[in-house]
Amino acid sequence: MVKCPYCGAEFEAPPDVSTVTCPYCGTIFNVATMESVKEHFFYPVVYDSTSAFKRLMAFVSRQYGAPSDIGSSGMASRMLHYIPIYVYKLTGIAVCGTKKVYEDEEYVSVVGLTRLPIPVPYDYRFPVRGKRYFEAKVYEYGRYYNPDIDPKTYEKTLRQGIASRAYREGRLTCGNPLIEAVAEYEGVVHYPFWEFSYSYRGSTYRGIVDAVDGLVVWAQHPQNPKHMNILKTVGVAVILGGLIIGAGLGAAIAKLTGLLLGSVGGLIAGIAGGVSPLSRGFKKVVVATQIRTGKKRKEGFLKGFKALRGLGITWLEI
Repeated sequence: MVKCPYCGAEFEAPPDVSTVTCPYCGTIFNVATMESVKEHFFYPVVYDSTSAFKRLMAFVSRQYGAPSDIGSSGMASRMLHYIPIYVYKLTGIAVCGTKKVYEDEEYVSVVGLTRLPIPVPYDYRFPVRGKRYFEAKVYEYGRYYNPDIDPKTYEKTLRQGIASRAYREGRLTCGNPLIEAVAEYEGVVHYPFWEFSYSYRGSTYRGIVDAVDGLVVWAQHPQNPKHMNILKTVGVAVILGGLIIGAGLGAAIAKLTGLLLGSVGGLIAGIAGGVSPLSRGFKKVVVATQIRTGKKRKEGFLKGFKALRGLGITWLEI
């Protein structure tokens, strides 16, 4: 049994967790030290299961290669996941001599679980506005997860990121600016995602929808066999086209030697262009998302978030 240090209520807690949430008052505290884990918030669900599922199926039906009648598929199951995220206030300052030449302040959110139960991208941008103070009734809404990462784990990486940006900006004014970087932990927020499964012609597929803004984070869908054949044909045509063009150009330049070199070069170029549609043509089930990830989503110090992957952050494939 665990006793809440705030309201005094006693409740059962798993033996392998370092922090728990009181089901009566919503206080998150460390089991060993009994200290409160700062502020605790949650995001209310904006898109209920019906509206979120409609958005999922509308998105899937627009995907190139998806069966034309997939939008009429019925919901097989649903689950609301409340994922813990940590909120930090980042401050970066650059000083040249006695003059402050750069100052920036930003709030960022980072997942507080080492292993996510749903495939949410590790660099997913959670909003920092619109949250409310935690209410115990959230337990009744869906599956609730206690954070299992110490908030201090992220602070060094976040400080390095904001310091790097402040240094780059300061270098525009002087050669060796003095940098001040602070990553201040603000509290934990529980964020809702819908997990759905839907049935289509005897098979089951899954999808994840952000319950706050309605974005489709991750969605499986089958491919139309006709579309798969088109992709295979395109992939083979690109590869053969590269081989033929390369061989032709090489032969025109240096006969036999040019033919061989041109063939190899053309084949490499053809494979580079044709392997993607060719490989996709063999997949009966593919994944689509409305979320842009990777380099297009990272700006400035946010590129440093790649380092969070090294902290063991991952998710369970479903």
